[in-house]
Amino acid sequence: MPSPTWKAIHLDGISKITEAKAIQSKADEDKRSVTDDEITKIDALLVAGKALKADAARRKVLEEIDTTPPNDPEIAAGMVRIPAVAVDHVKEGMGGFSHMGEFASSVSQFMSPSGRKDHRLLATMNRATSSEGGFLVPTTFATTIYDRFSGQADSLIARTDQYTLGSEEAIVFPADAETSRADGSRAGGVAGYWKAEQTQMASFSTPTVKEFRLEPQELYVFAKVTDKLLRNSPIALEQYLTRKASDEIAFKCGDAIVNGVGAGMPLGILVSPCLVSITKETGQLAATVVVENIVKMWARLHPKSKPNAVWLINGEVEQQLQVMTIGVGVGGVLVYMPPGGITAAPYGMIFGRPVLPVEYCAALGTKGDIILADLSAYATAVRGGVRADMSIHLLFDYAISCFRFQFEADGKPWLASAITPYKATASATLSSFVTLNTRA
Repeated sequence: MPSPTWKAIHLDGISKITEAKAIQSKADEDKRSVTDDEITKIDALLVAGKALKADAARRKVLEEIDTTPPNDPEIAAGMVRIPAVAVDHVKEGMGGFSHMGEFASSVSQFMSPSGRKDHRLLATMNRATSSEGGFLVPTTFATTIYDRFSGQADSLIARTDQYTLGSEEAIVFPADAETSRADGSRAGGVAGYWKAEQTQMASFSTPTVKEFRLEPQELYVFAKVTDKLLRNSPIALEQYLTRKASDEIAFKCGDAIVNGVGAGMPLGILVSPCLVSITKETGQLAATVVVENIVKMWARLHPKSKPNAVWLINGEVEQQLQVMTIGVGVGGVLVYMPPGGITAAPYGMIFGRPVLPVEYCAALGTKGDIILADLSAYATAVRGGVRADMSIHLLFDYAISCFRFQFEADGKPWLASAITPYKATASATLSSFVTLNTRA
């Protein structure tokens, strides 16, 4: 039976990686994080896919080895020539480097007095003179960082209604200007009328459309690494930089989605004009959350947002949930804890929606310590992935190299204001984002 060709093996590897991407994409479409089982399957597919691609690359190299008869003195001496292009193909998509540590070490060695330029290095600002700029970090390394933070369990940006831009400055959507569900106001002015038989259509509506604009703003992470670490721990360096840069980008994006002021950064939920705030109960103690707060928050969430909403809470709020009770007769029952009590795991749900402790929520007792949010009603625009560069010159006299990671994103809620309901108290507006006012 003939051996499979390197092309067939390569395609098999690509198919497994494609399958892994499909699992992640499905989770993104569902506005959820991947499950533990899905993570296990993705990891297995990636390992198998990368192994197959490496096997295919090795077979291709073997096919392209020059085995010219020994009329060449070098070949006659038992040497063979491996084309440089074939060798680089083994590390396709990583600029010829196996990992970021190898890349960083290559830069460090090149900049030493006796160093020689590695052909895989590309100058970012001046390709001929590296001293005038840094070196471009291979694309695959940067993509790995973006994939990691966008897939984190507490990543808020992964739950948003996300759009990807190329080189465009901004993305603009036409959006309805709905602020009320009253007749003549729905969808910014679309109105329907009943018509009796053989009567003329006398009334009409004139809907208004607003401009919804997202213009990605720049976020950066600047990391310093000692040259000693570059030399001695290249693989550890890759793990460290990938983890720290992705964690920081995820943190800043999540914080902006909740608290951003909208100038030079996304517009956060807590400063958005569509936010609905629930007042505390009469006589409610400071720094507490009671079941009446929860019930009222749920009531003010727009019905269309209830299937997608999550509860974002400060870690201190969870302590309040664990002792929260609802009255039954002369007693009460725990709301958040299961029948097994404190020995069993909490439900992790309120009204069937997940409870997510995040660092971005305000301190206990302050407006924003608990937020009921439908993040699919929050639009984000991302331009490309993470761009990464390295320079040895900025802190050359300290023997420190600098890595710079840049990411561009913008975001804001789709709603321009809270919605007045069709039949309810006029002040009982609805929104996709509801929070609890300060309890002082």
